[in-house]
Amino acid sequence: MISQLLLSRLQSRALFAAATGALLLFLISASWDGAVAGSPPCSTTTTSTYSVQVCLMQPDPGSTVSGAVTVSATATMIVSGSVRVVRMVFTVDDSPTVNGYTLTDYQAPYTFVLPTTKWVDGVHTLSVSAIMSDNALVNTNAASESLTFSNGLSSVPPNNNPPTITSGTTPAPGANLVVAAVGDGAGGDTTATSVANLIGSWSPNLFLYLGDVYEKGSY
Repeated sequence: MISQLLLSRLQSRALFAAATGALLLFLISASWDGAVAGSPPCSTTTTSTYSVQVCLMQPDPGSTVSGAVTVSATATMIVSGSVRVVRMVFTVDDSPTVNGYTLTDYQAPYTFVLPTTKWVDGVHTLSVSAIMSDNALVNTNAASESLTFSNGLSSVPPNNNPPTITSGTTPAPGANLVVAAVGDGAGGDTTATSVANLIGSWSPNLFLYLGDVYEKGSY
C-alpha cells in the first residue's frame, strides 16, 4: 500500500515536472521568436569621442511592400560629448557602383513616405546612416534591411510629375500686390512648416520658389 502511494506521488511529480518544462520551453521559444521578428536592424558607430546607434524602425525587415510606404529611423547617442546628429541619409540599393541616394532628413522624427512604385519589383536594400557634427562629410555605419517591392512593375516608370505653374492673382483695387519668395525649404524640419504656415496666412498674389527643392536629385 505504501509502495503504491509512493509510486503514485512520484508519477505525479514526474508529470508536473514534464509539464512545467514543456511550458518553460514554449515560453522561451515564443519570447525568442518574438524578439527576433520584432527587432529593428541597428548599427553602432563608436569613435574616440562619441558612440551613436542608428536603427531602421519602419518598415519591418524582410517584409513585402507596395505603393507609398512609411519609413522611419532613429539615432541614439550612447556617448555624446559635444557631438550631435546633423542629418540622416536614406538610400535604396546603395553600393560602390550604384548611387542609391534617396532622401536627407534634418530633424527628428526621421520619417518620410517612400514611393516604391519608382523601382522595379524585387528585393531592394533600404539603408540609413547619420552625418555627425564632428565631420559633415563622413557618414556613420549604415543600418540596412531587405524589402520586397511588389507593384507589378518590370521596368522603371517615367517621372510623369511636371510642375503646375500659375500666373498668380490680381489684388483688389487699391490693395497691395503681395509677393512671397522662399528657397531651401525641403529639409524636413519644423521651421519649414512654420514658414509655409506664415506665407499661407498672407494669401499672397504671387509665390516664388527660388530653388533648393532637394539636396540631391532623387525620387
